[in-house]
Amino acid sequence: MRKRSPFTERSSHVLASTLLFGSVAGLIISTGCGSDPVYGVTSTWLLNGATPDATRCNELGISRFRLTMDGPGPATSLEANCAETIRIGDATYGGFETSRAFDYGVEYTYTVDALDAAGEVLYRYDSQITAYYGDYDPVDLNVVDVFEPAGSTASFSAQWVFSGGDVAADCEVNQIETVALWITSATDPNFEDATTLAEAPCASGIIKSDGKVLARGDYYIQYVALDNRGAIAELSEQLSALVVEPGDLALPRHQFEGL
Repeated sequence: MRKRSPFTERSSHVLASTLLFGSVAGLIISTGCGSDPVYGVTSTWLLNGATPDATRCNELGISRFRLTMDGPGPATSLEANCAETIRIGDATYGGFETSRAFDYGVEYTYTVDALDAAGEVLYRYDSQITAYYGDYDPVDLNVVDVFEPAGSTASFSAQWVFSGGDVAADCEVNQIETVALWITSATDPNFEDATTLAEAPCASGIIKSDGKVLARGDYYIQYVALDNRGAIAELSEQLSALVVEPGDLALPRHQFEGL
């Protein structure tokens, strides 16, 4: 299996569930177990696995998020600033909480859009929700994690070795032609939405980025050895956590097991 080419698609990785109407200011906030015939929802998002702030939002070109709820009546939408945050338990997300406006036992389709300053949709997530009387109020919609690692915050370098000590010779013996770096959000440890960060000839033993190419965020990195057909010969079992802040990042050197 090959991952998609470096930075060719925008994607969003979903963690859990969210919704709103009107503006965030002036919403009626409610908590506690459901005791009314209607309920509210909480819409939340992350950017590359991290809590959004103005800098992260600007780097990805996201101005605001829009939640649209479509049920038995007319669809209703609410927008909030990308950097608007809400705390749920011990975690802080981008997001907001709605007033009680949704009927128990009714299926709603909801859409979360990330918009640029001109109102164009950069990312979209669609899902459904049906809540039942007695559910916790507000009901949490899925946390949407916008995954777009391409940016201008940091450069990187990565190295690999084999047990034999001679990288070029070991690559030939193990019939490995290329080493790739896969990257994904820290919320995606199974690498379901990973992309290829970079590739280099195995014999070189090193990958260096051409300038600052990474966006701020919390990621996982995986080293992947590929044969001359592009098939996976070996995967690093240990995921490397990578927190991207401004600077030049040296990734942990990886040792392939080989033959």
